[in-house]
Amino acid sequence: MSTNKISIDGVYVVSGPAKLVPVSGKIELFGAELTEPVVIPVGRSVPIIAKHANVDVFPNINILRKGNENIYKKAEDVAEKLSQLDPPVILIGLTDVGKSTIAFWAASLAKLRGERTKILSTDVGQNEVYLPGFEALAGAELPLVPGKVKADKMYTCFVGSFTPLKSLSRYYSCFSSLLRVTDGWTIVDTDGWVELWSGLESKVALLRIANEGTPVVIGSKQMAELLRRFGFEVRFFESVAEGKKNREERRRNRIRMLSSIITRSQEKAFKIDNLNLVGFPIFNCKKELINSFSRILFAERCEDGREVIVTKGRVEVSAGIRILRDGWERGLFVGLSGEEKLKDRPGLLTKINYRSRMINIFVEKDVSPRIVMAGSERFEEVLSVLKT
Repeated sequence: MSTNKISIDGVYVVSGPAKLVPVSGKIELFGAELTEPVVIPVGRSVPIIAKHANVDVFPNINILRKGNENIYKKAEDVAEKLSQLDPPVILIGLTDVGKSTIAFWAASLAKLRGERTKILSTDVGQNEVYLPGFEALAGAELPLVPGKVKADKMYTCFVGSFTPLKSLSRYYSCFSSLLRVTDGWTIVDTDGWVELWSGLESKVALLRIANEGTPVVIGSKQMAELLRRFGFEVRFFESVAEGKKNREERRRNRIRMLSSIITRSQEKAFKIDNLNLVGFPIFNCKKELINSFSRILFAERCEDGREVIVTKGRVEVSAGIRILRDGWERGLFVGLSGEEKLKDRPGLLTKINYRSRMINIFVEKDVSPRIVMAGSERFEEVLSVLKT
């Protein structure tokens, strides 16, 4: 495909998948001048400001649309103010109020000022630093692009769900672990689950774990006031977003982001006895039950008397026994941990062979896990594509 050379001047929004190649003039992304080609991933949009610039665009000029100059100036002003606050700066607000845009913009300005800068994302639904289902911490290397962070060192922690509600303990634990390895100026981009009360309480918990820094609320004065009643000194700024994604768009973006990793992976078989399985409904008990029923593939009894069985077809069992159907594991999203701490990677579970005690997982080629953590999401549609 050929590129398209055009002249631009003013504020624009670039929507991925896109490639922008500066030719002449001046273009800024989050305050940093673009001198090299920049790629915007699928599902992401970023604001730029051009001053009598000529650019090559790929795949076509439709990747560009005129932006709102008033919103751009407001976002630029907010980002500048945030970049001067005491770290960690923790952004809180509903989905689609511009938290991620402001986080990247403020980090870029802090980096340009000479700060040792990091971005920490706890947004497990639309993580802009690494992948959905993870929390991640990365050093800022310019130009900063949401969804395509370049970092010489990145820390990743598997939560396993796309909302903290399903995995609160991991959500808090990951944040605490990542915060401990931060240094320099850090900004935290949180998820948009802030509904009363449980959602907002999850952000209160993050602020208490941090125990320092500057809480910032974007887009909701009521939320800022509620957090002040919890005793926090909160800064408030209006929303800086131009548009909103619907739930289906966010779901498609998650699928694309995860598929981009999984489709570059390969299926590997691992011995269950060599792994530490975390959060699995099976292989938690010491006593494996021997049975003569052909439809029962596996059965175990725990020390507290609980029993779990995996069946093929219908089986009559006593009350209180947990039943897993054959194939329950297909498409399960898992996190993989090796020797390095806070370097969790994604995987997709495909099959468990109970007789040989082997587990099959789609993993990146260089991954050799010691720990496999079960998530709460499934991607059978991705697995179907990989298997064809």
